[in-house]
Amino acid sequence: MTSQIPNVRIVFPGEKIATGTLRLDAGQIADIDLHPVAGPTPLLTPGLIDLHTHGIGQTLYEWNFAGVKVLPRFGTTCVLPTLYRVMNRESLKHLAQLNEALPANMPGFHLEGPFLALPGAGAATVPGDLALLDELLNFKVRAMSVSPDTPNILPVIRRLRERGVTVFLTHTRASAEQTEAAIAAGATHATHFYDVFPVPAETEPGVRPVGAVEAVLADKRVSVDFIADGVHVHPLAIKCALAAKT
Repeated sequence: MTSQIPNVRIVFPGEKIATGTLRLDAGQIADIDLHPVAGPTPLLTPGLIDLHTHGIGQTLYEWNFAGVKVLPRFGTTCVLPTLYRVMNRESLKHLAQLNEALPANMPGFHLEGPFLALPGAGAATVPGDLALLDELLNFKVRAMSVSPDTPNILPVIRRLRERGVTVFLTHTRASAEQTEAAIAAGATHATHFYDVFPVPAETEPGVRPVGAVEAVLADKRVSVDFIADGVHVHPLAIKCALAAKT
């Protein structure tokens, strides 16, 4: 069955926005006909993939996925529900229940912790522990946030990469050297960048300390995301990060 979505502004992610008509065949994109469109036109984008989200509406993913039905209203078609309070041995049974309840548009979890150096909004701060990690990896873990300055974190990062789990950096006051070591071990992303990334302590008067933020910005292999609401991060900081990453 063929159909079309005519006269829209089509987003080509990372490239451009152009006007035209999208033709579909059996629900798949068959052709894109670019052409001028007069007047206001709807914006057509690929479905959004949210890699770091704790819930929606009145639903907290720590407890259930009841809010998943409203996600399409916001253009979101795939989510990694982010958990940060149910990652210790006492709560593995609850995590197993969540694992069994994952809906089709949630292919797995993003675990924010427990191997973090700074608690932030109540997250766990546990030294690197491969035995606990292996227990957590019995579930559908697709990404895990860790801190470069967590004790014994490098073996954790290496094990995550061996198991195909993407490693995010966050909740850290790490030095540049600690962050570079984490990246070399396999970390590829920094999440809610700038937030819970305090500047390391000053060691030489008058010299601005260099830490995790600078190490991430300097390495083209590492992507970043922001809470871009104009409150959590100053827009100028986001502008600087985008300049460094493009």
